[in-house]
Amino acid sequence: MSKKKKSQLTNTQIALLSVCILCAGAIMLTASIMFSPSGRTVTVADAPAALPEETVQTPAVPSPEATAPAAEKPKTENPKTETSKTPAPEKEPAKPAPAPVPQPEQKPAPAPRYAAGKGPRVVIILDDGGHNLSHLKPFLNIKYPLTVAVLPQLAHSVEAAKQVRAAGKSLMLHQPMQAVSLSTDPGPGAIKPDMDPEVAAFTMLQNIGEIGPVDGVNNHEGSLITTDENIMRQILLMCDDNGIFFLDSRTNSASVCRSVAKDMGIRIYERDIFLDNEKDAASMVSYFKKGLEVADKKGSVVMIGHVWSSTTLANVLKEQMDLAAAQGYQFTTVDKL
Repeated sequence: MSKKKKSQLTNTQIALLSVCILCAGAIMLTASIMFSPSGRTVTVADAPAALPEETVQTPAVPSPEATAPAAEKPKTENPKTETSKTPAPEKEPAKPAPAPVPQPEQKPAPAPRYAAGKGPRVVIILDDGGHNLSHLKPFLNIKYPLTVAVLPQLAHSVEAAKQVRAAGKSLMLHQPMQAVSLSTDPGPGAIKPDMDPEVAAFTMLQNIGEIGPVDGVNNHEGSLITTDENIMRQILLMCDDNGIFFLDSRTNSASVCRSVAKDMGIRIYERDIFLDNEKDAASMVSYFKKGLEVADKKGSVVMIGHVWSSTTLANVLKEQMDLAAAQGYQFTTVDKL
């Protein structure tokens, strides 16, 4: 009996031990589930029959929200700010660059016609000074040498002569002489055809005394007197005695001044070109260029214009004298020819 009891007790102990083992396994399985990295709930039915010797950690599976790319949140503007914000001005479309303006071909400046200071000499004379001082001023501002011939016994004769000398220009007496047309009045202080030759010469000396000193004399009108040999002989003699030159304005192709002067052994000068027979600038430029052609042939030229052409002729002279000087022409006065 005692052996049988001992056997039963042993069986009981074995049963208890089995229960304990099962309970312990259940507890361990529960702990494993609780601390599983997957966080997945596992029922007792899912539990393995026996624990593996090595526990392999299953990598965490990211949730769909985590694997999906984060959608960019739309920027929401404050409605109040949006309504109060001034809209930015629209940018003007860029203007296309302007097309390049074709430039005229720059021609090289022509080489000087003559060496500096070696070209033909050019004399410019402005007749009829004494009528108007304002017309005279533009000519006095020209930087090149020129000559002004002043009429006698006019309202501005004396003052005009003073201004010419003060400007460093050459001064001449523009002696009035009778024209072929007797109805033409040459003005005060004129030499008339009925005058004695000595009276005519004395009249000229009186006029010089009014506006002088002068470098020379030329005739105003005078198409009749310059054909009178006796009067012109006395005029040329008086000029020679007083150390002044005479210039024939050549108002008459029949003038005897040259032949009388040659007979007397006196040097005189003559006008080659009138600059302002026409009053427009283009014509004046044309006459000036013709004068340079005369200078090319003769070595010198005497060109005569008039003070009453004022600004038009003065502007032409400034421009053309600059161009001519760049080509080597020399500007001078009659007494230096």
